[in-house]
Amino acid sequence: MKLKKLLFSCLIAAGFGSVAQAEVIFTEYVEGSGHNKAIEISNLGSSQVDLGAQKYQVRLHSNGTTENTNSLDLTGFVLPAGASLVIYNSSADAEFQGTSDFSISSSVTFFNGDDALTLVKDGTIVDRIGQFGVDPGSAWQSINDADFSTRDKTIRRLDSISSGDENAQAVFPNSPLQWKTFAQNTFDGLGCPGEGACSSDSGNTDNGGESGEGNGSGDSSQPAVCLNCPEVDKILDNSQLVMSDYYADALSADKAGLKQTLNQIISRSHKKLTYAQVWTVLTESDQDPVNSNNIIEVYTGWSVPKANNASGAQSSDQDAWNREHIWPRSRGLTTDEAYAFTDLHHLKPADVSVNAARAHFDFALGGVPLDEASTNSINLDAQTFAPRDEVKGDIARILFYMDTRYQGDSSDLTPDLQLIDDLSQLSDTKVGRLCTLLAWHNQDVVDSFEQNRNKVIYEYQGNRNPFIDYPEFANLVYAHECDSETDNQLPDIVFNHEIRVNAGEYVNLDARPKQHPVGTQIKYHWQQIGGSQVSFKPELSALYFKAPMDAQTLTFLLVLDYGHTKLDKTVAITVVENDKAENEQNTDQSDTEQYSIRSGSSSFAFILFFIILMFNRRLK
Repeated sequence: MKLKKLLFSCLIAAGFGSVAQAEVIFTEYVEGSGHNKAIEISNLGSSQVDLGAQKYQVRLHSNGTTENTNSLDLTGFVLPAGASLVIYNSSADAEFQGTSDFSISSSVTFFNGDDALTLVKDGTIVDRIGQFGVDPGSAWQSINDADFSTRDKTIRRLDSISSGDENAQAVFPNSPLQWKTFAQNTFDGLGCPGEGACSSDSGNTDNGGESGEGNGSGDSSQPAVCLNCPEVDKILDNSQLVMSDYYADALSADKAGLKQTLNQIISRSHKKLTYAQVWTVLTESDQDPVNSNNIIEVYTGWSVPKANNASGAQSSDQDAWNREHIWPRSRGLTTDEAYAFTDLHHLKPADVSVNAARAHFDFALGGVPLDEASTNSINLDAQTFAPRDEVKGDIARILFYMDTRYQGDSSDLTPDLQLIDDLSQLSDTKVGRLCTLLAWHNQDVVDSFEQNRNKVIYEYQGNRNPFIDYPEFANLVYAHECDSETDNQLPDIVFNHEIRVNAGEYVNLDARPKQHPVGTQIKYHWQQIGGSQVSFKPELSALYFKAPMDAQTLTFLLVLDYGHTKLDKTVAITVVENDKAENEQNTDQSDTEQYSIRSGSSSFAFILFFIILMFNRRLK
């Protein structure tokens, strides 16, 4: 245990002076290279502080001005005793965004070494860094400590300081010096108060920044499911969902308006979670189906303990798991205020070092196997990444969701996110490659893990990924961008009417298009997914089998492979007893498909007669 933690525990236990009060002060300042800038505010008192209710605000005063050039209201943060809030530059490297789950990006970090910062409570200055109304030239420096500087340095409040410096117009730094100095780009103390680096017991474990949240167990005496994982309440019950009602508008939409309709459906009930709450939900949404103590990492496929998440001191553990943004943060997600930043649908558990290797690269085939996880490949020259085969479709459907969900609506605080295929057209809001992703979607079909994940996210966040619920939407929305000529000729097969057959009769369901796409070879694959098992040949264009003798519903999945893309469709066939009049033939003569169901009784009798005839001839 670090000295700082021992000291704080002793002070709180003894009830020393102002520490017994709720003292919120600046405890760290980082002026690193480039955009690597951050400040830390800590609650050194013995009780939690609702920063919003007490009207806490951070203000930046640039170049000696007494007016605040930028400010940040700390509404929404309830800071437990001993916890720290990290405020970082939105373009800072991940390491400078703190090990605390209380964090936010803000323009108050647009400082240089010669600017001043004030911490204000209900309009009154309660702490400061720098001298209010004075421009020191290049930096604030100390005559007593030649190493101290607010330019190209990290400074941390001494353990002995428990109250803020309210006299903002006094000379800074004051004497005796209240700060300890560290080299440029030192970041290992962000997220916890005190002079030293954050240790394993110094993470913020109370409530993740939302009033009324617990430690993930509902009982403060019990450990949370993972480090710094707050309790999160569900807002919906998936068991009450009627899928056809949820997607009613999309199921009746034409192809041209489908994407916009889906956007409206998945936007209307989206609840934004905090970045801390993401930890908690991921432990449920990505739980190992065979080990409830573990989660499955997206790129490696490894099953690892939920508690081994990269929070607090564990953030530097290269074998821990962290929250991977499948849509890279640098492509339009520059602030955690954006809905997309904490959207659970594109946040997945990932090994820290493998996640770092993937970086912000686009998704495409090619490259060499990744050293640590060889089922993934990376192309450093093209800056592309290909995940393991088992999640290629998962990745694609996640990105289809992001492209559909975020179309630049101001209420989302997120720009228009776009999937493109030409990587030469990349920008800070675009991700590729679209046509590779579409191929992955068709090759790696939706599985039970994805379906369960969609259910869990729906219960916590309130919206769904439509490309998991209805995989055919992907081709309807995106296929024309990859091969428009062929796409225009694809049969739009929709088995949406009632198909009935008598028990014991033969079914012949023909899925061939009336007009075959020129120069395109179609491969068919039928798969039974419901009902009593029947015998059929899966590779034929027509589904041909004998119906069972009892009444039931048989369900089949049809996959049509056009080489460049695939279409997935489902069909349900109702088996009824003694219903010959209605089921002699059932044919749909749509513009794009034809299929029929007919009785096999007469043909079967003819075949039987022929066999008997041939047998009699041989006897003669």
